[in-house]
Amino acid sequence: MKKEIIEDRFEIKKRIKESLDYAKDSNSSFGLLFIEIPTLEPLIKDHGQLVKWVIIEELFLIFKRNYVFFDELLSWQDNKFMIIIKNIYDGDLSIVVDKLRVEIMETKFTIDFKELGVDIFIGCTLASEDDSLDSLVGRLFVNTEKID
Repeated sequence: MKKEIIEDRFEIKKRIKESLDYAKDSNSSFGLLFIEIPTLEPLIKDHGQLVKWVIIEELFLIFKRNYVFFDELLSWQDNKFMIIIKNIYDGDLSIVVDKLRVEIMETKFTIDFKELGVDIFIGCTLASEDDSLDSLVGRLFVNTEKID
């Protein structure tokens, strides 16, 4: 996984669609994860814009430590990320999500000499043969739950 933030929604949808097509053509599967950090905006408001980069940099380190799991990391918005994982199946996808959930929730960020944690929403879905881009992304958002 390369450390890059893709913010263009058209490009993000294109990459998800390419992964969906690849999975169908190769008779394989892929998972899509969604991670949202709703507390990011209030932290930025209270502590300044620098806090955003402190938290995002730490998230990249978490993602990098788990890079074997990820094929692409996409930034849906400033505080929302999507992760594409090719050639993964349901049980393995659940393990990856649980590992990320625990690691993110246990991470403390030092901001203005205080240790702060973040709340997250996390969801995942596995692509199926009859999925379209809209059905896959729609199901992803339905499967997202708050973890705090």
